[in-house]
Parts: sequence; C-alpha cells; structure tokens
Amino acid sequence: ATTEIYTLSLHDALPISGRRRPSASASKKESVLGKRIGYEDMTLMENMTLDGVLQNLEDRYVEDLIYTYTSTILVAINPYKRLPIYTSKHVRAYKGTRLGKIPPHIFAIAETAYNGMVQHELNQSVLVSGESGAGKTESTKLILQFLSARTERTSNIENMVLASVPVLESMGNAKTGRNDNSSRFGKLIKIQFDEDYYIIGSSMSSYLLEKSRLIFQAKGERNFHIFYQMTNGMTKDEKAKYSLGPAEKYRYINMSGCYDCKGVNETEALTEFREALALFDVSPDLEDQMFRVLASVLHLGNISYKEKADGSELEGSESLSQVDIICEMLGLDKEKLAFALTHREIKMRTELINKPLTATQALDQTNALAKYLYSVLFDWLVHQLNVCTVAEDFKAFIGVLDIFGFEVFELNSFEQFLINFANEKLQQFFNHQIFKLEQAIYEEEKIDW
Repeated sequence: ATTEIYTLSLHDALPISGRRRPSASASKKESVLGKRIGYEDMTLMENMTLDGVLQNLEDRYVEDLIYTYTSTILVAINPYKRLPIYTSKHVRAYKGTRLGKIPPHIFAIAETAYNGMVQHELNQSVLVSGESGAGKTESTKLILQFLSARTERTSNIENMVLASVPVLESMGNAKTGRNDNSSRFGKLIKIQFDEDYYIIGSSMSSYLLEKSRLIFQAKGERNFHIFYQMTNGMTKDEKAKYSLGPAEKYRYINMSGCYDCKGVNETEALTEFREALALFDVSPDLEDQMFRVLASVLHLGNISYKEKADGSELEGSESLSQVDIICEMLGLDKEKLAFALTHREIKMRTELINKPLTATQALDQTNALAKYLYSVLFDWLVHQLNVCTVAEDFKAFIGVLDIFGFEVFELNSFEQFLINFANEKLQQFFNHQIFKLEQAIYEEEKIDW
C-alpha cells in the first residue's frame, strides 16, 4: 500500500499574470489549525486546469499554507523557511484523524499510513518525489518525527532513527546549483513496529550513491559535506593528525571554486556528526579510522603522473608526499601502492600479468580507487546504523522512500542519467495510480469520464 507526497520547490509555483482566481467556496473558514484558503483538495475544483491549479497553490502559499491535497496525494511546496506547524499540538490534532477532515498536512499522510498498517495489517509505504531542492529529505524527516511522537511511548530506537539523519547528510549530501543540501543518494527507511504497533526498530537501504561527485563538481557546487566539515571544521591539531590543509589545496574539492554554504557552520556540523556517530556504537578508534579513509580520499586527488618509456610514474615531490601520507593513514606499503596505481593486473589462464598504465590511465585508476574507498565507507556506515536499530522480529513496517530528485547539470554523468530515469519511472507509477486505475474503475462502473 502506498501513500504519495509530491514535493515542489518555490520556482514550480511562480505566479502567472492574468490568471483567474478560482472561487474558494466554504473552505475559507478559519480552523483551530489556521486559515482555510482556496481549495484544500484540488479534485473538488470546478475547472481543474493548469492555471487554476497553480493559482490555487499560489493563493495558499502566500498565506504559508504549503500543503494541498489532490485526492490522497499531498502536494508540498517548499517554503524555504521554518514554519511553526510541526509542534506537539499538531501531532495530537492529526493523530487518529481521517485524511481530509482537517487541513492538509504531512502529518496527515503519516497518520494515514499508520492507520492503514493497523487496520489492514499490511505494510505501508510513503513515496516522496519531486525535483532536486523541492524538500523531499525535509519531508522524510517530518514523517519520521510524527511516527516517533505519535505512539507517545519514547524509546531509544526512535531517537536513533532521527539521529541517523545528520550522519547520512554529512556523508551523502552535497551543494548543487539548485540545492544547498541535496541528497546524492536514494534511501528507503523502514520503520518497524511490534504487535502493539509501537516502534521497535528501523532498517535502511541506500541506492546509487553519486560517486562521480567525488572527482568532479560543476562551478558553484560542492563535493560531499564531510570534506568541508573536516577541512574547515576540524581543530588545528586534528588537521595536523590527518595531514590536512585548507579546502583550496585539494583538487577533489577546489575545482568548482565553492567552499562554503550560506548559514552553515562546518565546526558545528562536524560536532553534530560525531555526536550522532557515538549513538551508533562508533568508538573514537572507529571514528579515527573513518577520518583516515576520508583524508586518504582527499590526498589521492592530489596525485599526478607523468609518462615514461614503459608506462607512467608519480610526478613531482608533491605526488610522492601524498602517497607517503596515504600509506601512513591506511597502513599500506609505499612501493606497493605506487606500483598498484600505475599498473593493471590482467588474469590469464595460468598466470597474472601486470601491464603498465599511461599517465591518463593511472589517473583514472586513482580516481576509481578514491570512489571505491568512499563507497565502501558509506556502505559500512549504513550497515552500522542498521546493526544498531534493526529489529529481528517485527509485526509490520512503514517504508519512506526518499529518492534523489530530477536534475540536469551542465555536464551530466551516467549516474545522473540513472537518477533521472528512476524519477521518470516514479512519475509513471504516479500517473498509473492516479489516472489509469481511476479510469479503469469509471469504465467498470459505466461512468462517462
């Protein structure tokens, strides 16, 4: 069973001059939860045209009414500010309330999923879709917040589910041209419930980490947040421990010319990241090993190569120094690492042959190693979160799918193609659920539509 949230960013609902304002009828009365403006459910509109829909969304948006229904789908428009509509009073108001009875809200969607799980004894899913920057990740957090508060029985698991957010954002989010905190991976979070429908655990599956971002970012974009938290947020002694300099020094994070995000304190973000790690049994020693891997990724990006007669070799003292640091960080042999970076192993039937690489090939192999290290660390971290939160024996779950948004860059990677393709498939699912199934019912009941 699925419930949909379609998120919109601000530019998706800009006003169009000359549009006629749809009549608001009786839905304009005040309620205990705030104003009632326009059509709260757009399927009730007399003339459901594109202009009418956009005008209705705008009428509500200017009054900070960012949620509107389209039947059982919630349209959420990003307000780009914090609104006081997620308090304990709102949790109580939507608890046990049927969808549509009171004003549209993301809590109503979460309550619908919860009720569906209890009444039908079926697992539920909430699909959060929309373009990059539309507010999908924030919507996911609000659903988790409501489910955590709704049962009125606090547990450490619920706190840990919410605490996993800063960990994943540091490692999996980045600044893009349209979004300062864009999720560069997809995730399905399953909130697990016991026989009495209290939260007892959670598990997470991650999809397609955008590894290509590690080695390239367009102008005005950033690499994953964690690298800036380290280079801009660590103390002088910590940076010396990992042989780190300023962000401008590293090729993997200096090519775009963007080193900070407006309103983000990297030191505070790093502290929040570390505090969250501690909740998931990541000891100081494990944390140190994580930072060693992350520092090694940055140092790998500063290695360069030059051609020689039978292949390639490290170029200059800087590259030699970077290899020294990486070997110290990861406990590797310097000569073996330098050889591995400049050679490719070919497996024949009975023997292994090491083929020298050109300078370009060696650089590609180094980039591949950096992406692999980061990917393995990310997968380990997701596994660590699951180990601490998963319940082996549970009655049912509510899944929340937060997938990366549709986006087009100046230079689009293969991963971006896959991201956009996944979004097209979700849109196709959306159309099928809303239109095709509804049409089938009309035809079955001989209704002229």
